[in-house]
Amino acid sequence: MMRKLLCGVLAAIFLMLEAFCIYGFIATFEPVENAVMYRVGYAVLGVACFPTAVLLIRFGFRER
Repeated sequence: MMRKLLCGVLAAIFLMLEAFCIYGFIATFEPVENAVMYRVGYAVLGVACFPTAVLLIRFGFRER
């Protein structure tokens, strides 16, 4: 029970961080300095968050 709750909360946090990265990535297309650096940062962090959330959901809700 506790494992499901913890994995669910952590997965939700990672999915919120993923949404922030998507928003940040889109926002970097406005004319600003060093936009490429921010695009790369948001893309790397976003690509890392989504599989982590999926793995947490799979680990937390699988039956033993």
